[in-house]
Amino acid sequence: MINLLPTEDKIINKKDYLIRLFSVVGILVFIIIAISFVLSLPIFLSLFFEERDISAQLDVLKLRDSSIEADNIYKDLDILNKRLSLYEKNNDEVRQVSILIERIISLKTSGIKINYFKYEKDKDGKLMITGKSDKRSDFVGFKKRLEADEMFSVVSSPLSNLLKENDIIFTMTIEL
Repeated sequence: MINLLPTEDKIINKKDYLIRLFSVVGILVFIIIAISFVLSLPIFLSLFFEERDISAQLDVLKLRDSSIEADNIYKDLDILNKRLSLYEKNNDEVRQVSILIERIISLKTSGIKINYFKYEKDKDGKLMITGKSDKRSDFVGFKKRLEADEMFSVVSSPLSNLLKENDIIFTMTIEL
């Protein structure tokens, strides 16, 4: 087929053809995008609402967990406060056994060796001492110093502690 149109008209027709072709292709692409958007819109909307519901549930769970944790913390604090108040009440009545032992050690001489301390807690408290004395005079002097000390109310020692003259193994009971 021979085209008898002048070249200028051929160029114009080619431009019109290309414009129509690109217009049709553009409209088809737009229609495909619009259809795919319309078809995927329910999925996006359902995902959006589901995400919103899940985040609301997560917020509720976080608040509930934090309130449970806060309740547990408050319960633990109440228990701790009760224990501390009991400790403070009993703190005035507590005897420092280490102070008593230091006092006894400061009253002994070099001839006295203490091997064992035993503290029995009752109303007034008792402290039992077992030890060794080189001489009877060292033991008697130690016992007199303990009796003279105002921290100790009664110092008792069995008579068997005084039978030997040297190397006395003694036992004493001190009431506080």
